[in-house]
Amino acid sequence: MMHKRKWVALLALTVVVGLTLMGAQKVYFQPESSWGIPPLLQGNPFAPGHIDSRLIYEPLFYYVPGPGNTIPSGVFAGKDRVILRLAASYKAEPTKFTVKLHKDARWEDGTPFTSKDVWCTYMIRYLEHDVIWTVLDRVEISDDYTVIFHWKAPFPYGKAMIAISSLINYPYHIYGKWAEKVDPTVPVEEEPNKSLVASLKEFKPPRPITTGPFIFKTATTSELLLVKNPNYWAADTIENWETWFDGVLCRPHMADYNARLNNIMAGEVDLSFITVPKETVDSILTVPGMRFVAPPTASFFDLDFNYDKYPCNILEFRKALAYAIDRRAVQEVAAYYGFPIDKYVTGLPKTFEEEWLSPEFLAKLETYEYNPQKAEKILRGIGWSRGPDGNWRDAAGKQIKLAITTWGPYQDWVLAADNISHQLTKFGFPTELRPMPPELFYDAWDRGDFHLRVWYVGFWSTLSPWSGYQSTFGWDLTRPESLSWKGRRGLNPKDAVWAAFLVDRLGRAWKPEEQKLIVEKLAELHNKNVPLIPFVQKREYMFQLDGKRVTGWPDPDDPVWDGVTAQGPQCYTTLLVKGILKPVR
Repeated sequence: MMHKRKWVALLALTVVVGLTLMGAQKVYFQPESSWGIPPLLQGNPFAPGHIDSRLIYEPLFYYVPGPGNTIPSGVFAGKDRVILRLAASYKAEPTKFTVKLHKDARWEDGTPFTSKDVWCTYMIRYLEHDVIWTVLDRVEISDDYTVIFHWKAPFPYGKAMIAISSLINYPYHIYGKWAEKVDPTVPVEEEPNKSLVASLKEFKPPRPITTGPFIFKTATTSELLLVKNPNYWAADTIENWETWFDGVLCRPHMADYNARLNNIMAGEVDLSFITVPKETVDSILTVPGMRFVAPPTASFFDLDFNYDKYPCNILEFRKALAYAIDRRAVQEVAAYYGFPIDKYVTGLPKTFEEEWLSPEFLAKLETYEYNPQKAEKILRGIGWSRGPDGNWRDAAGKQIKLAITTWGPYQDWVLAADNISHQLTKFGFPTELRPMPPELFYDAWDRGDFHLRVWYVGFWSTLSPWSGYQSTFGWDLTRPESLSWKGRRGLNPKDAVWAAFLVDRLGRAWKPEEQKLIVEKLAELHNKNVPLIPFVQKREYMFQLDGKRVTGWPDPDDPVWDGVTAQGPQCYTTLLVKGILKPVR
C-alpha cells in the first residue's frame, strides 16, 4: 500500500510539474511586419524608422465591406459591418459621423484615452495628406468621449473612410503641441504647416505609446518583439486573458524575397502577405497546417497611357491596344489566382462590376475581348499600315516604337510589363521594357519619358467605386493643368467636365439607387474613351499557418477577409482581441 501511495504521489507531482511547464511556455503570434532597423528605429509614426502602427495601435473600428449593414455569414454572422474597437458606438448621417468612445480606454502609460486623442490624430493626418481630408471639413470634440466628423458635403462612405484612417496613433498628451498649430485651411506645403512637418519629423521618442493589447519590447534587424500589455484596458473582454498570447514576434516583411520564403517554408511565420507564382503557392502549401486565403483586392492592375506622348493621345490607338493585348495571358503570368478583366473597360474591378453593373447594362457596352484582327482593322481605319518588317507605321509613314515601364522591385508588375511588351512587339509595335526603382519610376513619369506603364487603380479609401473614379476622373477643373491631355486622361473637354461632375455627385449621393445610376454613367464614359486598359483584379495572397502557435482562422470565404485589402493588420488584430484567433498551448 505504501509503495502504491508513493507512485500516486509521484504521478501527481509529474502532472503538476508538467502543467507548470506548459503554463510557463510562451506563445507568440508570428506575422510579417515592418519596422525601422536599429539604431534608426524610433516611436513617432510621422518620422522614418517607426514600427508598423497597425500592429500596436487600435482603430476606432474595423469595417467589413459589402451591401447592407449586416455581415451575412462567417465568424461575425448577423453582426453590424462596423466591428467596434476604441469606439463604443457610432451614428452615420449624411453630413456628419458621430463616434462615442469607450470611457475606460487608456494609453499604456496610464493616460486616459479621450476625444482629444482622436482629434489630435486627425489633425496630424492632415499633415500626412490623408485622403479623408478631401471630404472632411473638421473634427469636433463634442465632449471627452464624443467625436463628430463633419463632412464638407453629404458623404455616404463614412464607415469605410473612417475605418481605414482611424488608427489612433497620435496621443494628445504627446503630439498635441503640434496638432494645436495645424491649419487645415491651407496646403501642407505652406506655413504654418510646412514648419510643423519639419519639426514633427525631428521628434524621435525611443518607443511608441499605445492603447493596444501589445506593446513594444525589443527589435533587431530580423525580429520585432511586442509583448502583452499588462494594463490593456479591454483585457476583461478577452476570454482567458491570462493564458492568451504572450505577444507578437514579427518577421521582416521587407526582407529579401528568398529569405521570406525560407521563413515561411520553415514554419516560422503564422501570417504572410506575399504574392508568388502558382508553383510557389503549391510549394508553400506543402508546409503542414498551411492555408492559402486570397480575398479580392479593392484595386485592379492596368496599362496606363502617357497622354502627352504620341500616339497615346489617339483614341483609336488606345482601343487597338485593348484588342491587341491578350489580357488573360497577362493575368495568368502576373497574378494567376486573380480575376481577369478581359471583356470591358469600365474602370471597375471585376467584383465591383458584378455588384454595381447589371448584365443588361453591360450588354450595351462595346466589348474589348482579345481580337488582334479587330485591332488591325481599327488602325488601318485611321490610315496606318504595316511596313516590310511587319511593324506599324502611322498615316505619315512614321514607325511607332513604344516604351513600357513599371516598378522594378515588384516581381508581378515586371512579369506583367514583360508579357505586354512581348505581345505588342509581336503585334508590330516594338516595345522596350524599362523596369525601374521607385525613385526613377516617378521621375520618368514626371518627365513623360515613356509611352506606357503598368500601374494600378485603388479603391481602398472607401471600398466603393467613388474612390477609383475619383483617382481616374476626379479633376479640379479650376486648374489649367487639368485641361491637358495628361490631366484629363485623353477625354475630350466635354466628356472631361461631365466625368468630373459625375465623380463629384457620386461622392455626395446618399441613396444606393442614385449611386448605381451614376456608376453606370461613369462606366460608360470609361468604356468609350479607354483611358487605361485593366487586366486583372488581384487577390490578397495570405498564407496562414494553423495549429502550430495559433488556431481559429476563419474560413477562406468568410466576409471578414474582404476588409483586409484596405485595413491589413487591423483585420487580424481584431480577430485576436475578439477571441476568434486563439493560442495553441
